Amino acid sequence: KGGTCVVTAVANMAKSDVTLNLSMLTLLQKNLQGTIFGGGNPNHDIPQLLSMYKAGRLNLDDMVTRQYKLEQINDGYKDMLEGR
Repeated sequence: KGGTCVVTAVANMAKSDVTLNLSMLTLLQKNLQGTIFGGGNPNHDIPQLLSMYKAGRLNLDDMVTRQYKLEQINDGYKDMLEGR
């Protein structure tokens, strides 16, 4: 009971209709919410994140597990799909 579904992307603007069971949405106390860019403000957030990174308060380096040259792009996608 309860919970929120956040719609973060629309794959095809031409097919934007969905069917919802409004009774179940209400009875189970669910929330449906849309967002653009996660509700962030890029003009404010990106400089702040960069400043945090430069100050050592945001560790992004450990998130990079491999690097690929452009001619290795297919290897990179393959590794990503295989969870490497």
